[in-house]
Amino acid sequence: MNMRVEVAVPGSEDAGPRSSALLRGLAIVEVLVDRGSLRVEELAAAVDMPVSTVYRYVRALRDHGYLDEVAGAYSVGRRLAVSGRSSGAQHLVRVAEPYLVRLRERTDETAILTVRVRTTALCLDRVSPRRRLPLSFQRGATRPLYGGAGATVLLAYAPAAVLAEVLASPMPPTTARTPTAATLPGVLGTIRERGYAVSSSELDPQMTSVAAPVFRAGVCVCGLSIAGTERSLRGRRLAGCVEAVRQEAEALSTRLTKGSTKASWTPEEET
Repeated sequence: MNMRVEVAVPGSEDAGPRSSALLRGLAIVEVLVDRGSLRVEELAAAVDMPVSTVYRYVRALRDHGYLDEVAGAYSVGRRLAVSGRSSGAQHLVRVAEPYLVRLRERTDETAILTVRVRTTALCLDRVSPRRRLPLSFQRGATRPLYGGAGATVLLAYAPAAVLAEVLASPMPPTTARTPTAATLPGVLGTIRERGYAVSSSELDPQMTSVAAPVFRAGVCVCGLSIAGTERSLRGRRLAGCVEAVRQEAEALSTRLTKGSTKASWTPEEET
């Protein structure tokens, strides 16, 4: 169902060009906050603007970090997704930091904390070893939920409506190993059966990732993962890293569940 948004501000009848532009940009952001990921054509219908006009706005908002683009669809970006819930996001980062540090020390690989923002995975924090790795997932960056262990582990425990939305949207592959709409349900089933995810070259070529879900009171709140080269993460070493990721995720789950404060990033915030 399409929804048109009207932003009314006292005195806006006499607003100049800058104010009018601001109101149009806010209307676009408001629709995305309310409805999640949308393509430019859908946004144009929702805010009753020409497609060419909406494209100019979303491109500017994207370039400044207020919107993210995944597979041609736009959603609330890292600056709004994190700052809009700053106390919660900062709390989760602070609580998870010692588990990330310990995970890096145990595996000598990059440790990453991810949360789900509607149909994308957001990197809240990462702790890297001294050596440089060709990883594209930086703090504040987002990725589609259908590729990479750190993202698919979140999708595996997300509501059914989220999976349906992902499967109904375009899923352009990054590499030949990126899951497709046909293979993704099987991938997610394996994750739920094992309790962890392993991916190789699904997003970054020649890189392997291991991830485990973190729960609070039985609900997935975030994910812990490590990423390294395919050469370093194989055989017995891969098995040891899987165990380390699972143990730290379980420990963080216990901390969030038994802690006196509410978990900071909850599915009620991002359904």
